[in-house]
Amino acid sequence: MPKKWICLALLGFLMFQGLDGYGQLRRKKRIRLVHANSLEYDESKGTKAKRLIGDVHLEHESTQLYSDSAYLFSKQNKMLAYGHVRIVPSDGTTIYADSLDYDGNTKIAKLRGDIRMVDKDITLFTK
Repeated sequence: MPKKWICLALLGFLMFQGLDGYGQLRRKKRIRLVHANSLEYDESKGTKAKRLIGDVHLEHESTQLYSDSAYLFSKQNKMLAYGHVRIVPSDGTTIYADSLDYDGNTKIAKLRGDIRMVDKDITLFTK
């Protein structure tokens, strides 16, 4: 095989790998169900949702999300959590709330109710 074809084949391979790597960087990580005592499918929220009840544990990247119950919208990569909500990021800070509306694509969490953030040095309270 001539050198020219080997170089073109190698260039094509590298370009393909580069594009594939770029695509992986752009893909958003999905919110993952770790545990729930009960799982039901619910379409009352206008879209297919997994209704999770009892000792709910979800994970997004390295953040752990806990609650009494939750709705997981897998297709939209979103979740709603209710009752004894606890968010534990990998840095050790813990956040508590009454309810949580979390978007896994934007990583924006909207907390409601009595909210408390506990760090190793300080505790913050708000409503």
